[in-house]
Amino acid sequence: MSLIIIAIAVFIALQPPPPYEPPDFAGCSLAHGFVIGEAPLFPGTVEIWKCEGETIVALNQIQGLAPNSGPVTRSHFSPETGPGEQLMGCRGHDENYDGTVAVTANAGGAKPQLRRAWKADIEKWEFVRTPPANLVCNRGLTVK
Repeated sequence: MSLIIIAIAVFIALQPPPPYEPPDFAGCSLAHGFVIGEAPLFPGTVEIWKCEGETIVALNQIQGLAPNSGPVTRSHFSPETGPGEQLMGCRGHDENYDGTVAVTANAGGAKPQLRRAWKADIEKWEFVRTPPANLVCNRGLTVK
């Protein structure tokens, strides 16, 4: 019996993930966006979209410089914010965006109190939950 359970677990683990479905941004408005990666050829962007009833944070891979080869959304998530919280793109020590997005309670302060944070991993093209205590998050544009 246990061999059957192990075989089923291995079979499930070896299944390829379902194909990625980017969100539908129809009816949404771009609230904030910034490039990430090394200059001058920034490989990606982070965009924060305000949609009806939710906010969507998207990680996009820049495919090329031709006008018809725009960025492709590779990952997204919808962070929840509570009363008095705002979402913001974080700037590092050098005042450049590094792909970090955080929920903060006092975005207008000199040192925002971070509640939750995610960082873009441009090798895997996904957002990774990051402990906010270890982050530098100089003031960036906030989204309510």
